[in-house]
Amino acid sequence: MPGAGVDPTNIAAIRLSTGAREFHASAKRPLPSRSARTTGAANGMAGGELRTDIEQVRALVAALRAGFVD
Repeated sequence: MPGAGVDPTNIAAIRLSTGAREFHASAKRPLPSRSARTTGAANGMAGGELRTDIEQVRALVAALRAGFVD
């Protein structure tokens, strides 16, 4: 199952070249910290968090549909 680095720009080509029918993609984007008090990078929390982004998931599905060759 292809997974590392799969994104909307390459998922159709990966499917075409490998014949894969399932993919792993985190589809994450960074979110800013919602903390009222940020202490900076010292504790590793200044960048907020990563969450799966529905728009990234939709873009992956659309790219697969657009690149579908039967």
